[in-house]
Amino acid sequence: MTIIKYSDGSEVDLIFDEKLHKYKVGDDVIPSVTKIIDGIVPIYLTQWAANVGADWFKENAQRGWDLNNPDDVSAIADGISHAHKNISGRAKDIGNTVHNYIQEVIDWSLLAYKEGDIGTMPELPEDEQAINSIKAFGSWGLENDVRWISAEEKIYSKEYKYAGTVDAVALVDEELSVIDFKTSKQIYKSYKLQVYAYKQAIEEMYGQEVKRCFILRFDKTNGKFQAKEIKDNYLPAFLKGLEFLNEYKRRR
Repeated sequence: MTIIKYSDGSEVDLIFDEKLHKYKVGDDVIPSVTKIIDGIVPIYLTQWAANVGADWFKENAQRGWDLNNPDDVSAIADGISHAHKNISGRAKDIGNTVHNYIQEVIDWSLLAYKEGDIGTMPELPEDEQAINSIKAFGSWGLENDVRWISAEEKIYSKEYKYAGTVDAVALVDEELSVIDFKTSKQIYKSYKLQVYAYKQAIEEMYGQEVKRCFILRFDKTNGKFQAKEIKDNYLPAFLKGLEFLNEYKRRR
């Protein structure tokens, strides 16, 4: 259980079931930011999975399949339907390596700032692509005078009743900022909704305006780093998705 504290002195006990990936406040199941967004833009994931399956078939079409053989037909179907999972798994490995290391560095930085003892910085991973991403991330942090406030912080919006976990909150050039890390080929619109949902909740919790929202992307194939500040307000679109989800649940 996480005690969410607000600037007005109030508190909310937020329960997170890691196995089911569900949040609860009291007896109420609270929708997560990612679940709400998945309900808004699932078509992009569906199209991506279809494209990956098609690429797999083109790469394996010359293997001498016998379309009259049930075993071969089954193997083709399995290859197409599981192709996206194999790619997601490989991307997740690099993504987890980068994300976990960055979280360790942020935790180390927060502890060093709190206790005044720098100690030993976490050791870099061995994966070359992960190292490239991490070094680029470090350069961005130095160039923008980043001072970390929290990492992997649980959030809960009392006003709109949703929960989640924000990757990082920091001062960027002395301005309160929300930061989300992504391992992907590009910055998708759904990411922008996500970071603004975190912004709303952090403002409720901290009692301060979040001045800036960033998405830091680590390319899942080559480790290329991209930092993007999201300036347009995507909260209204996110809240429409939340409204739809709540209405759908009510009518089931």
